[in-house]
Amino acid sequence: MATCYTPYQLVNGLHPLMPTKYVMSAILGDHNDVEPTIMLTTKIIKLEKIQKNKLETQNNVGAN
Repeated sequence: MATCYTPYQLVNGLHPLMPTKYVMSAILGDHNDVEPTIMLTTKIIKLEKIQKNKLETQNNVGAN
């Protein structure tokens, strides 16, 4: 049965973080006029919402 966790998460209990230079180039694209901190914060909030929705869905499916 799959655990839905990466080996890194199982060992360290954390999500792995990518180096900032790779994250920034992937996020910014053509938005170089936007503050990098704001872009990263916005992306993290979006990812946390996705994770929350995923967990809620898993809990709802498991309850049935």
